[in-house]
Amino acid sequence: MDFQKYMNNDKAPSKSDFQKIQFGRVGSIVREFPLNTFVADFSALEEFKGHEVIPALQKATGIKSMHSALIEHGFAATINDGEAEYRQAARQHSEQRNNRQNAFKHDLAVALGIHDLPGDVGKNIVEKAWEDSHSSGFESVYEDAYELVDMIRPLIEDFRNLTSQIG
Repeated sequence: MDFQKYMNNDKAPSKSDFQKIQFGRVGSIVREFPLNTFVADFSALEEFKGHEVIPALQKATGIKSMHSALIEHGFAATINDGEAEYRQAARQHSEQRNNRQNAFKHDLAVALGIHDLPGDVGKNIVEKAWEDSHSSGFESVYEDAYELVDMIRPLIEDFRNLTSQIG
C-alpha cells in the first residue's frame, strides 16, 4: 500500500491565523492586518515608519497586548478574533483528515481481502488494528491488521469455501 497518499501534510489551522486587528488614527485610513504579520505590515506603512508604537508592538505577546499598545499610543483599534473563520477551517481540516483515514481503512480492508466478509467482520478487524496502533502510523496499522487476518485466515477460507458451495 502507498501510505503516503493517506498522510495529512496540511498544517492544522491556528486561531492566530484568523485573528486581525483593525486600527486607525485621526487623519489616517482605517486598516486591518492579520495578527501573524501585524508588526511587519504596520511597520511597512510609510506614515507609521519609525513610530513610537512599533517597539511596543514588537514586545507584545498576543493580540490583546498589541491592541493595548495601539490604544496607549493614541490609535483607535478593534480586535477581530476570527472565531467563525477558524472554526470553519478547523472543521474542514478535521473532515479532510477523517476522509483520508476512512479511505485508508477501506483500502486496507480491500488489500487484506476482508472487505467482503459478512457483517462488520472486516471493519472490526481494521478498527481493532487502528485503535491499537494508529499513533505509530499507517504501516503499523497495516501490520497489526495483517497479523489479525493471518490469525483467522483458516476461518475466512472455510467461510469462503462454504459460501462458494452454497452459492
